[in-house]
Amino acid sequence: MGYTVLGFNQCVKTKVEPKTFINILDPLLRQVKKRHGIVYLKRLTITLDEDSEKGFGLVRSYFPAIMLHR
Repeated sequence: MGYTVLGFNQCVKTKVEPKTFINILDPLLRQVKKRHGIVYLKRLTITLDEDSEKGFGLVRSYFPAIMLHR
């Protein structure tokens, strides 16, 4: 199809609890067959609203727990 970049997105619509957060993209990407010339990108989308307690979990000390690693 001519694509050279594929993006995968994980959406979180509640507050992020660093101790219980599950990164679903890493296990998924381990199952994807790597292809030469294809770049795989990951993204975490966090919906912030009143229920997410004004960004609970988004302080600098929690970033390693919620960031998706390359």
